[in-house]
Amino acid sequence: MKADASGVVRARLALDDYVDGSEVRPAIDCSLVCSSEVQGYTPDNPEPVPGYGWSCNKTSFTKYAREAIRCAGAVMDEWYGRQVLFVTLTLPGSTMDALQQLGRWSGYAMSRLRQHIRDNCESAGVIAVWEWQGRGALHLHLAVGHSDKRALDRVFLQFREWWCRLLVRIGTLARCDMFQDEYGESLCFDWHKTRQDVQWAEKTVGRYLSKYISKKASKDIEGSLVWPLSWWGMSNNLRHEVACRRLVAESPPLEVRDAQEIYEALVARLREGNPKVFEYTNQYATRERYMVALAEPESGAADYQEMVRQMFEACDRVGGNRYSPGPFDHLGHMARLSGLSSADAPVSLRQICEMFGVVKCTA
Repeated sequence: MKADASGVVRARLALDDYVDGSEVRPAIDCSLVCSSEVQGYTPDNPEPVPGYGWSCNKTSFTKYAREAIRCAGAVMDEWYGRQVLFVTLTLPGSTMDALQQLGRWSGYAMSRLRQHIRDNCESAGVIAVWEWQGRGALHLHLAVGHSDKRALDRVFLQFREWWCRLLVRIGTLARCDMFQDEYGESLCFDWHKTRQDVQWAEKTVGRYLSKYISKKASKDIEGSLVWPLSWWGMSNNLRHEVACRRLVAESPPLEVRDAQEIYEALVARLREGNPKVFEYTNQYATRERYMVALAEPESGAADYQEMVRQMFEACDRVGGNRYSPGPFDHLGHMARLSGLSSADAPVSLRQICEMFGVVKCTA
């Protein structure tokens, strides 16, 4: 059983040990940078280029990123309500050099962004998401929440000037005009003409950010782009809260028939009060079954607590002490892996002890 801050409750049935049959994926081709002005050094590319942070080829959001952003959005809605600013920061320039330099210096921009918000709006909740525009430029979407509206007002008034100053700084480090368009004209001294957007929240944070975390660059420009250091980020207070609200409970080992009966009972309980319930399987372990329910955060937490109680009561009822985890559980796992035992023909604890030469056994 799993639950998180956004109200998502998951039930999982694993009929045997998880075995990932997929091929081992190669490590991401990236390089560790020792200087804030050097990036991209590898044995195949000995000539470093100006940049900041890591240079890697992550082309989209991972499943973990989408779940973390959704949960953080639910926490912000609970903490701040509509007292949240939605900010969109756009690159004024449109030359290929400017587009690539923003990707190389995206880590620097994110670092300066968080410091700017901490200086002007201490302890604010922040979620940041990069998105591709159709022209191939990265632009940044932010959700900034705080309990003090006057602190948010300062952020509201300063973001355009701060973002333009940051682009000037990046342009100086990268030796590039970040304001120059494809016709050779520059808005470097006309900041008021740049397109930045700051507005107060009119919908939930999760809905605002959900449409951006699934986008990718179009195929015709994908080969000439530089991916950002990280596609997303959040403030430490949100990260800590999301981690604290991620709940996980596992049952003791059960026989197949008992596990299926308990799983079906939990699924029936999950369907009672949740109209949005979905079932799926693991493509690498087809004997695993999952059920996901989408609910409000309060009702989701209540469903999780009730189902955990129901699960452990059922485990005690069908198995008693026979299924209670103990110091010899790892021996049973080894017996299954070695072929001496199976889910359909389990062996007793005494037999397991005899297999592995354990003398003292209290079973």
